Amino acid sequence: MADEELSWKKSGKKQTAAEIATIAEKLRFVFPKDYARFLEQVNGGIPSHRLFESPTGPQTISYFYELGDIRRESLHFRSERQLPSEFLPIALAEKNVVVMNAGKVQLWSTSESGFDRRQISDLAKSFEEFLGKLKKI
Repeated sequence: MADEELSWKKSGKKQTAAEIATIAEKLRFVFPKDYARFLEQVNGGIPSHRLFESPTGPQTISYFYELGDIRRESLHFRSERQLPSEFLPIALAEKNVVVMNAGKVQLWSTSESGFDRRQISDLAKSFEEFLGKLKKI
């Protein structure tokens, strides 16, 4: 039996293409089309399907960041944890952060000591592919 369709709780205010472009410009980050479409239609929240496989085992999405949270979290992680600007935090997964880099979705296994590229592991080639991999708990 196929899983039911992905749905969302506690989503943010839907964003316009202009609002998304403004934040992207401020962050100096190009949002992939599938992710920009997500921000326009859903804008973060808690998905009905939250479980995903990572290289270290199953993890659970706590929530996807809304556009305003993305800006705040990006600035925080860049200044406090030295997250390079090519990474965009898009979701919280337990104590880790799901990031986007060059269109790929990756897991940043965070630590108190800052950023290290060895903490990054690939999850999906695109945002749409990542959403398709999420499973119900």
